[in-house]
Amino acid sequence: MSFEGFEILARDKDGYENLLMQVIFNNQIICELSKRDNSNEIEIEFFFDAEIYSGINLKFSFDEFLKYLNFAKNELKNSCGL
Repeated sequence: MSFEGFEILARDKDGYENLLMQVIFNNQIICELSKRDNSNEIEIEFFFDAEIYSGINLKFSFDEFLKYLNFAKNELKNSCGL
């Protein structure tokens, strides 16, 4: 899914029992959502590196961000059978 600079990617990552969902804004990973092993909990990990983000505007609509977080969470839950 992609809209207004946001993109959601499903990824398979070593060490994770299930898929994880990356929330990307203007080609930069903002955060990842993943299911905790042996749990129904969804975790979110935020990424920030001043060198990577230098010169990139990371200001965006809070409502749009929540919409994409909820979309990513629901996709992750569906892929995990939650």
